[in-house]
Amino acid sequence: MVQLTPKSEDELARWMPEMFEKYYEDLVSAGNSATQARENVDHHVSTLFPEGRAAAGQHVMNVLDGEACVGTLWLSQQGGEASTEWFVYDVEVDEAFRGRGLGRSTMEAAEAYVRARGGVKLGLSVFGNNPVAQSLYNSLGYRVLAQSMYKELE
Repeated sequence: MVQLTPKSEDELARWMPEMFEKYYEDLVSAGNSATQARENVDHHVSTLFPEGRAAAGQHVMNVLDGEACVGTLWLSQQGGEASTEWFVYDVEVDEAFRGRGLGRSTMEAAEAYVRARGGVKLGLSVFGNNPVAQSLYNSLGYRVLAQSMYKELE
């Protein structure tokens, strides 16, 4: 089982630009216009990380396998610090460590972390072009609540 430790302010400052740029690229790849994607990213940055610091209810952690940092997990309490509903905004296992079951261990650690803080529900979103993640979440018992689809028209 992996361990979760909070990112320091310096680690958070290094992580945010890369993570939000990847999120922007994922949004565009999923069919959002560049403008829509940028507005989405800017909204998340300003509301969840005002002045570059995690707002209340945002939990950004290093994922440790033994002494090695193998990835990042970002959990959010939906509706504030007293909420029992949580959301996985980002889970990333570094490429060099993939294929070892660390994604599953990270999600199990996320569930334990949320339960230990009184959480009763953990949600997430997954892009349609990420079948590996979809398979993992399905195998862990996550259910599809809605599905968005689009078609490029010529």
